[in-house]
Amino acid sequence: HMKKNRILLVGDIVDDLGCNVKKTIFDEDNPSKSEVHNLVEWINEAGYKVDVVESVNDFITKKIDYKDLLVFPLWRGGASVNRTAIIPAYCESLNIPYIGGDAYVQSVCQEKSLSKVFTNSIGIVTPKEVVLRSVDELISFKPLSVLQSPIVIKPLYSACSIGIDDQSL
Repeated sequence: HMKKNRILLVGDIVDDLGCNVKKTIFDEDNPSKSEVHNLVEWINEAGYKVDVVESVNDFITKKIDYKDLLVFPLWRGGASVNRTAIIPAYCESLNIPYIGGDAYVQSVCQEKSLSKVFTNSIGIVTPKEVVLRSVDELISFKPLSVLQSPIVIKPLYSACSIGIDDQSL
């Protein structure tokens, strides 16, 4: 049984939009109100009290009673490459218990090249990578001279592949 008697879901929660409505790039990974509602119902059914803060900014700037609280970060959005580390970093700074990887782990996992450095250093073999930063580099690049197939191509911008669209090509 959990010591904390209150769970706080924190995220930049977006309105439920129809299938034909395009979300902004950085809202692609945020939970919708109906998804959060379902989470609240399930957690309540398990016998826990649940509160929701619908904005990461509100979580950080508004007065919240942190007593007997366990934070469950839902937030993955935003323009910062460190976006998944923001809630854990804030919780760590105030000694608030939370679910998930700490700020350091979140930062390393968001940076694929850095993750490969760590995994390779402990003997986990990871695929090579090549970063092409211009159309000229792309035109002269011979992938099979450097990489083995299969080859994954991903735009450098927008971690987690959030926001990849026709303009990414």
